[in-house]
Amino acid sequence: MDSLTISSNHFKYLLPGYRQRLDEIQLALDEIQLTIKALQQERREINEIINIIDTESLNSKLSNNQNQQEEYNEKSTWLIKALYILKKEKRPLTTAEIVSEILHYEPTMDRILAIKNISSVLGSKSNEGRYVERYLKEGKDQKFGLILNKPDLTGL
Repeated sequence: MDSLTISSNHFKYLLPGYRQRLDEIQLALDEIQLTIKALQQERREINEIINIIDTESLNSKLSNNQNQQEEYNEKSTWLIKALYILKKEKRPLTTAEIVSEILHYEPTMDRILAIKNISSVLGSKSNEGRYVERYLKEGKDQKFGLILNKPDLTGL
């Protein structure tokens, strides 16, 4: 690379030019950060809307299940089965306790598979703050209970 020689008369203009460019970059970064904050807020709002829609959909499914029959339905999803048991028992239960209750309805079900699936779905939903909350979060003895204080779950 060829070297560049800058006279002292011109050198005095470089530093202000670089400072001006840094100011322009900072201004652009500030605008980007504002955009990021606005998009994050919009994402939170959309997630809240999705939670409400999912909850209404779940309530509708539970209502339909209850309207069709007041009994346990083997064809329901793992989430619906777990919520049915939690609603019936009216207290927080461990995954193993929920599966034990499910096995009363489906005695031929694979217990290990059921525990894995129920644990996965309830863990996911409790992390999202949907339908259930987790108690005793550390260790194997964690329990899940229905979130009953949400207005959109009062029909469970």
